Amino acid sequence: MNRINPEYFNALMRDPLEEEKMARKKWCECLADAQAATDRQRAYEQARAAAMKRRGERRRRSRQRRVNRATVLAAAATVIGIMIGVML
Repeated sequence: MNRINPEYFNALMRDPLEEEKMARKKWCECLADAQAATDRQRAYEQARAAAMKRRGERRRRSRQRRVNRATVLAAAATVIGIMIGVML
């Protein structure tokens, strides 16, 4: 006598409604996995954009500091030059 594969037998004995429920459940799990992956990707991209923005702001601030320092030095040199001119 041939043995019937238990999985095949169970699939035959299962009603179509239960089969549909199982398929829907599997589909929902796949959909949830895809959604989670999309959310992770979006979170990664947002974090990366924020880091790039911070880096840009840091560069801008240091550039401004350099400009401010140069302005102060130029003003100091001008004042010193005027004082030397007045003394002579």
